Amino acid sequence: MMHRPALPCLFIALAALLALPAQATPIVNQAETYAPGWDYQGSNGPVHWGTLSPSYWACGQGTRQSPIDVTALTPADLPELTLHYPGGPLSVMHTGRLLKLRGGPRDVLDSGWSAYNLRHIDIRVPAEHRLDGREFAAELQLVHQRADGHVAILSVLMEEGRANRAIDRVLAALPSGPGLERTLPDQAFSAHELLPADFSYARYTGSLTTPPCTERVDWVVLRTPVTLSAEQAKLLREAVGGRGNARPLQPRNGREIPARY
Repeated sequence: MMHRPALPCLFIALAALLALPAQATPIVNQAETYAPGWDYQGSNGPVHWGTLSPSYWACGQGTRQSPIDVTALTPADLPELTLHYPGGPLSVMHTGRLLKLRGGPRDVLDSGWSAYNLRHIDIRVPAEHRLDGREFAAELQLVHQRADGHVAILSVLMEEGRANRAIDRVLAALPSGPGLERTLPDQAFSAHELLPADFSYARYTGSLTTPPCTERVDWVVLRTPVTLSAEQAKLLREAVGGRGNARPLQPRNGREIPARY
């Protein structure tokens, strides 16, 4: 596991990195929709989400949906990606559909002209995104939100390999069941512990990957994965019911994907 050292003051240099449409995205959080009725399989599974509620229309009719296969990248002069995650107490919530790590109160992604606060980190097993057609064992989605509701999600793909010490800490802090949250105030935790050393990335405009599948979400997908062991992946999957919690790939619909190499 490669660790990204916590730095005293880190910024994302150019506003172009997270350029979002002028119209504000509604204030919604990735996988914080507790509305009943949707699931990851069966008659309420992803292929049916768009028919379950009028508010879920984008799940079936949206043209910029996520996740996608991050491939056919266009090299671009994107700014270097840096982040500011001082961290805080380790807090893990079990929503029944996924595991969610709470961000520290001062965790910020700064574009240079506006700040995005890290709201939480969602754990997907298996990964939702692919990279050049390659599937991954798990995915960490660092969900950031600006004061006006704009959402930016940093994706960290995880492949099977060496055990991940940060994931061991998460597993040790799991609450006893769905609907519960466990906070360990004596254990400081920073999102930097989950990141690779290489911050090269691709970006595209997509959506939340759970109902209501809201679009105009800016995705930043790190191109270097981190590892976790097969046993860790198994334990994470079992924690969310053993069936996994990944939405299937969505059509790209001609979207360009610029990338920093």
